[in-house]
Amino acid sequence: MKTYARKVVLYLTALLILLSFSVTVQLELPRPTGPYPVGRTVFRWVDISRPEVMTEDPSDFREVMGMVWYPAETNTGVKTGYLPGLPVISNTLVQSGEVAWWEVMSLRLIRSDS
Repeated sequence: MKTYARKVVLYLTALLILLSFSVTVQLELPRPTGPYPVGRTVFRWVDISRPEVMTEDPSDFREVMGMVWYPAETNTGVKTGYLPGLPVISNTLVQSGEVAWWEVMSLRLIRSDS
């Protein structure tokens, strides 16, 4: 029985190492190939003429968020995470059932050059 337990521990350890390596490799987004650094800005539009039908809050209105990437000047911006506002929306993402908790946590690790 001890041999079987050792094999299970060995397989689980190997699997954990492979998963860790896989996540680490995937977290680096490709660097921009153009001559300029990449800037990003986030727009958030709220349409107060359209109530949000997915919540019960009567003061909640339809909202759209958009991101724009553009050529920037060197050293003029501030580095930011891949998904803006992730700390604010992470619980909602998990509660929606569309995204698992570990997927939300891994979003915090993604590195971007914008």
